[in-house]
Amino acid sequence: MLKKKQRHPIRYAVEPRVLANPGVHWVTLHLENIGEHALTGLSVNLSSLDGYALDVHGTGTYIDKLHGGDERALPFQLTARRSGLVYAVVAGQQGDRPFAWESPGMRLQVGTEAARLARFFALTEPYPRVGHSITCEAVIRARAAAHNLMLEFWMETPRDTDESLAKLGTETLAPGEETRYSVQFTPEDAGNYVLHAYLFDGTHRIGHWIDYVNATP
Repeated sequence: MLKKKQRHPIRYAVEPRVLANPGVHWVTLHLENIGEHALTGLSVNLSSLDGYALDVHGTGTYIDKLHGGDERALPFQLTARRSGLVYAVVAGQQGDRPFAWESPGMRLQVGTEAARLARFFALTEPYPRVGHSITCEAVIRARAAAHNLMLEFWMETPRDTDESLAKLGTETLAPGEETRYSVQFTPEDAGNYVLHAYLFDGTHRIGHWIDYVNATP
């Protein structure tokens, strides 16, 4: 049975979650209205959180009406280069009110990769101060025996510059093992910082996560 998650008022899933090889594939997005009110005039899109990894084709699809308890299965074509996250966006009407909904990311595994970048985040308050050090942490989880991976941390600054924070060779990981790496930076200017973590196996990029920090004076 297909396992679905829910973010009210929609229960959702995408299948298949594992794509045997890189290339062009079809996946199916399942949407079920678990609310009391009908959803009408729905524009539905499946998008990628990393266009390098997963590139969804087309401009979406349309659902005229989705009553409470109704479900639709919608096909989408995509080009898969490596594992990544997709998410669904739905916009229309709920009764007489505008309706907008977005799912959390849904992971698609592409081929067999030695490890994946499981999480990446900045350990900070919502609005850190300029001049105060911030720690960023990445979590790597091995699928198979993983050797000589490279983890890179980069930062986009409010000055529109790209800065390398660190390049770290990882330790050898056993299948299923998880390890953490961290790096620190100190914001020098107020504004938005975009933080990136990239995981490489040789020249093949197998992971990319993004986090955001808004520094205040």
